Amino acid sequence: MNKKQFINIAIRASTMLSRFMLMFIIAKHLPDEDMGMYGLFTSAIVFSLYAVGLDFYIYSTRELINTDKSVWGQFLKTQSVLIIILYLIYIPFLIVLFYFDYLPWKVFFYFIIILILEHICQELQRIIIAAHKPLAANLGLFARSGLWPIFFIPLFYWRLIPRSLDYLFIAWIIGNAISIIFYFYILMRMRISGWNNEIQWAWLRNGIKVSIVFLIGTLALRFSSVIERFWLQELTTLKIVGVYSFFVGISGVLTSFLDAGVFSFQYPRLIKAENEKNLIEYNKIRRELYFQVCLWIGGLAGISLILFKPTLAFIDKDVYYEYQQLYYFTLTTTIFSSIALLPHYELYAKKRDKAIVAINIFSIIVFVLATLVTISVSQLYAIPVAALFTQFFILIAKYISLKSINKNECIDSN
Repeated sequence: MNKKQFINIAIRASTMLSRFMLMFIIAKHLPDEDMGMYGLFTSAIVFSLYAVGLDFYIYSTRELINTDKSVWGQFLKTQSVLIIILYLIYIPFLIVLFYFDYLPWKVFFYFIIILILEHICQELQRIIIAAHKPLAANLGLFARSGLWPIFFIPLFYWRLIPRSLDYLFIAWIIGNAISIIFYFYILMRMRISGWNNEIQWAWLRNGIKVSIVFLIGTLALRFSSVIERFWLQELTTLKIVGVYSFFVGISGVLTSFLDAGVFSFQYPRLIKAENEKNLIEYNKIRRELYFQVCLWIGGLAGISLILFKPTLAFIDKDVYYEYQQLYYFTLTTTIFSSIALLPHYELYAKKRDKAIVAINIFSIIVFVLATLVTISVSQLYAIPVAALFTQFFILIAKYISLKSINKNECIDSN
């Protein structure tokens, strides 16, 4: 690991630690219903980012990497037109969430502002990554997600500001604003030109054709994780949604560390070996990847289990003790989800996008059916059990798909 890689991992780890501490503090000091509302709010934001982004970055990033910065402005202006159109289409659908009281109207403007700022941050970060500036991209990510909690937590903890969602959202907005300023500073130094060129409608149409396939699969995969919290609210209470969201959050740290410490380094090597048809190197990287993932999962899951009881003691709320069994479901679900990334990245390296999309779409049906079946037994555990079963299905389906593809490749080579 070179110096730059170490710095990048350190920045990402600091960002995750900061968000982790924020989760602890708000779980301890926010009213239980507000914690539930925060869980619904954040999951809706995540899903909305995919809807208004159209996964267009998959196409645009590749185009930017392969073109000179003298025409980047033209491409970015063209993409901006698409984004404006997508917002005009999506916001009326978004209002449905508030109209039917899944989210209260009092957070509507916070939601719109945070969605727009998060989206701007996300797109600027991708542009900077395309310019081969990963350190600057991660510094901006830290400002966006890790810096503001460092200042917010002590103010919140010592009651220097009111303990309410309003101030949490305001701090979130400030963090995004700082990140955007930093990213614009980096972009100005890059001297991108081409802004006065005409909008490339043909380029836009081609990009939509490429990205829409990925978007369908992504939305299908994310749909279950979003609907589960709103469905859980219908089946139980907002308090339980808060508990469940917290447990999902602390379980999800496992995946975050895997992404930062393993996948971000290994899967580009895997893709390169596959593209070069270097079977020996591919199998070597694959073995390393599987070993490292299993090692990290075992270690992080063990640490998570050891620290779980002290975490409950720190929060010191009856509702978390009462529903602590939910944590074991969320942790197991996360483990299945993390293991499923192994065949996923192999399928991705082999450019089997249709298989990935088909499995993700079918997973929605599996989730809905599993929930409906489990409701008759327990409304409390219907969603956690369905989520666990869905991730297990995704793992098995991607593994079977990969084995089938490998078998066919062996037959073709013979």
